[in-house]
Amino acid sequence: MKRTLLILSILAGGYAVSAQCTPDPAVTSGISPDTATGMSVSFVGQSYSEVFTFVVPQDTLYQGATVTISHIELDDVQGLPSNYTYGCNPTDCIFNGGTTKCVDLYSVSDPISSQVGSYPITILATGYIVNPLSSSLPPVGVGQTTYDGYYLVIEEQTPVGITKVENGDMKSLTAYPNPTSGNTTIEFAMGYSS
Repeated sequence: MKRTLLILSILAGGYAVSAQCTPDPAVTSGISPDTATGMSVSFVGQSYSEVFTFVVPQDTLYQGATVTISHIELDDVQGLPSNYTYGCNPTDCIFNGGTTKCVDLYSVSDPISSQVGSYPITILATGYIVNPLSSSLPPVGVGQTTYDGYYLVIEEQTPVGITKVENGDMKSLTAYPNPTSGNTTIEFAMGYSS
């Protein structure tokens, strides 16, 4: 019985460790979300997860020549509150050239009211190219890339719906894009009697 429980606990632990993000198949180049789109908002008392998709090209220009990318290695995500972390797919955070991989930035415990605010996030990665002298030699590091301009915003929970409309009747309400997986714009028109 003890042996069975041990095996089950090892299998369950292995499953938790291997839980990974899935890259967004709609992303065909670069990193998504980009800084213009930004990260989704994190709310007090709710778990949080934001998946970044990285599309690593097969080659790039380096010092005026086209070179083959060996891999990009995610070094760190800086600026996260203490109860947030990240995990990669693959787990070693090494993304080979010509592949699409992802990083899941998530809360390990729900954020609390004292954390409400905006946190600048910086993603650091080092690029490696195939050794131009011989592909049998180790890849050559070409420097660290900084992805900044991201902000993790933690807000209090907001009430859902409209609880009260004063001084007029609501004439129209439009939300777009619909459906959405990120930001939504809501436009409304009010009618007032004179």
